Amino acid sequence: DFEVWANGGGLVHAEADVHATAVVRRGAVVCRGAALGERVRVDCNACIGEDVRLGEGTVVRFNASLENCVVGSDCVIHNGVCIGQDG
Repeated sequence: DFEVWANGGGLVHAEADVHATAVVRRGAVVCRGAALGERVRVDCNACIGEDVRLGEGTVVRFNASLENCVVGSDCVIHNGVCIGQDG
């Protein structure tokens, strides 16, 4: 049950908690159970998996993949990085 996110055009699961100021760009996916704080930006082709928490102002760059992790506020996750894959 994914919907196109109005602020950027990416896909956000209906059971994700995404702040209205967050940007999820086209090609990015935010899965069920993820939580994105204020001013979070998820760039193209990034995947925010289940049980991910992103603090306010955090940026997830292109092609990054996160699952089962907590990232604090005002962090930058660089292109292609994989975090928390084993859960």
